[in-house]
Amino acid sequence: IKKDSGSVYFFGQNLSLKNRSCIGFLPERPQFYEELTAKECLYFYASLCKPLSSALKSKVDENLKELDIYEWRDERLKTFSKGMLQKIGIIQALIHEPQLLILDEPFSGLDPESRFKVIRLLEQNVQRGCSLFLSSHIFQDIERLCDRLLIIKEGKTVFEGGFCDFQKKIKGGQQNILYLLKDKKYSLQAHSQADCQKHLKQLLSQGAVILSVQSEGGRLEQKYKELMKAQ
Repeated sequence: IKKDSGSVYFFGQNLSLKNRSCIGFLPERPQFYEELTAKECLYFYASLCKPLSSALKSKVDENLKELDIYEWRDERLKTFSKGMLQKIGIIQALIHEPQLLILDEPFSGLDPESRFKVIRLLEQNVQRGCSLFLSSHIFQDIERLCDRLLIIKEGKTVFEGGFCDFQKKIKGGQQNILYLLKDKKYSLQAHSQADCQKHLKQLLSQGAVILSVQSEGGRLEQKYKELMKAQ
C-alpha cells in the first residue's frame, strides 16, 4: 500500500524495503495459512526476511521447544488452539531477529505458564538490543518489559514518558514506609514524593532500616484510572 503523505523513519533513516526485513510484527488477531504445519508456516515467514538456512531451521526448532509446541511441529495449524496459534505468531515475529518488534496484545489466549515463557523470550530479545513497541492493556506486562509509557485516549496522547514521570503526574498518591528502629517495626505515611524523600532521609539519619516503600493503591492500573478521569 502506497502512502498518501508523510514520512516514516526507521532508526533515523527513511524506511525502505530493506528496513522492513528488520521489523517483527504481531497483530492483535493474527491469521495463518491453516493447511500448513507449524514448521512449514514458520519456515515460510523466516524465508521472507532471510535465506532459509540450516541455522534458521534450527532456530525455529529452538523456539518451538521454548514455547512447548515442538511436538506439534508437523501438525496443521487448523488443529491448533488459540493459545498455540498465539505462540506461532510470537515465533514468526521473532524468528529473523528483528531490530524493531511491534506487538499488539501478544499475551492474548495464553495460560500463566505460557505467558511467563513468552515474556522470558521477549526479554532475551530486548537484551540483545531489539527495540520493543508493545500495545497492551495488561499493566504488569508493560512494567516488566518496557521503560517508557504512552497513553492514548480517543486518538490523543494524554501521557508520554518514563514510569517515574507517570507516578509523579498523578497527585495525591500516598507512600507507605515500613521501617525497623531499635528492633521494632513501624509504618509511616507520606503524602507526596518530596514528603517521602524527606521522611526517608530523617529515618536513615536516626539509624532506621527501611524495609519497604510502597504506593497505596499505586499500581499502574489505579494511576491509569485516575488519569483517565482527569481528562
